[in-house]
Amino acid sequence: MGKSILVVTEEPITRYLLRLVLERDGFEVFEAEYGMDAVNHVREMHPDILILDATRCNKDGFVVCCSTDREKATALMLHAKTQFDVLKEILSVGITNFLPRPVLSQDLIKSVRLAFDDTGFASFPEFQPA
Repeated sequence: MGKSILVVTEEPITRYLLRLVLERDGFEVFEAEYGMDAVNHVREMHPDILILDATRCNKDGFVVCCSTDREKATALMLHAKTQFDVLKEILSVGITNFLPRPVLSQDLIKSVRLAFDDTGFASFPEFQPA
């Protein structure tokens, strides 16, 4: 298996667009709609990176991140720029790899490539913790 990514979001169009961008760059992409479905995918497929959606309505990204089954996968959280309470929660569970939504395709690819290169994620200064 090549470099694999599991995209987890309840929004079908977001999953489709992320898949399109990532596959175009040569990554193998799996999809899951909800957190428990994602946990099962992680157990079966062992993806290298998880791209999770964090919203006020759907906390499934946090369910997957807190799962011990994702220990070997790097998590990248997507969130809306205006949801500072969600960002605070992301940081509180130890996730420091995140991209603001809407995410630009070049930022997504840059962050994923950096994660695979093991050099860290792209930095977004406006979201650095104090």
